[in-house]
Amino acid sequence: MEKDAAVKVARQRLSVLEMAETLVKAAEGLLGRYTGDEKFAKVCEWFEARGIKANDAVKQMIYNTWLELNTQMIELGLKEGSTSKASETSSETDNRMAEDTGSTADDPFADTDEAVRLE
Repeated sequence: MEKDAAVKVARQRLSVLEMAETLVKAAEGLLGRYTGDEKFAKVCEWFEARGIKANDAVKQMIYNTWLELNTQMIELGLKEGSTSKASETSSETDNRMAEDTGSTADDPFADTDEAVRLE
């Protein structure tokens, strides 16, 4: 039974990560550059609309996905900058990620057994 629970958690985390990748790219396309805080808030809103709590773990997945997208854009020459993780981050986003969000649940899927679906 313990193995089944571990598999369920692993699948849920993979689903959230895949959703983060999709939603981050959608926000980038919808809102464009230089709107980091607005894009971050929009992706959190989209997660909440799908029944997934935007807690610290989910926000970290969103943030890490954005760092990957940023690095890819720099490497492709679509934007200027360094691919160093330290230089990619904005201080506002770093501060937001470091703050306590007030979330009481570590599990974004608490109180649900429903599958994560992109709509």
